[in-house]
Amino acid sequence: MAEIQGKMEEEEEATLAELRYLHRTYMERYSLVMEEIRNVVGENNSLGGASVVLGNIENASNHETLIGVGPGIYLKGLIENPDTVMVSVGGGYIVEKGVEDAKKFVEGWIERHNKEANALMKEREELEGAIMDISYRIGKAQEELHV
Repeated sequence: MAEIQGKMEEEEEATLAELRYLHRTYMERYSLVMEEIRNVVGENNSLGGASVVLGNIENASNHETLIGVGPGIYLKGLIENPDTVMVSVGGGYIVEKGVEDAKKFVEGWIERHNKEANALMKEREELEGAIMDISYRIGKAQEELHV
């Protein structure tokens, strides 16, 4: 009888160790998802600012502006032709686009980021549920071991 009791306790401890491992794994994934959400939201905020500037660019002709050339380093520049802008399209490529095309391009980025943020938020909710369930199961397993 004592041998069977000892075997059952070993299995419960193994289950508890597995639950703790799963809990750590889900918590690490949760941290990564939260970081990615912050990145996507930050990028969307920047894109939103670009969209506002593009919406008002017709008022920028012959106005001075600051052009970022590095962290905290700017050049003064004069906007001569606000009809076109240079847009990074990925892979290190920059193309010249008309303002309306650039607005559409930025809006497309914003839409893709919103979809990505929604998917990440759904994953976050699923992880939160799984973490709560595993935490509950860990608590129950610990109670059973100490009874």
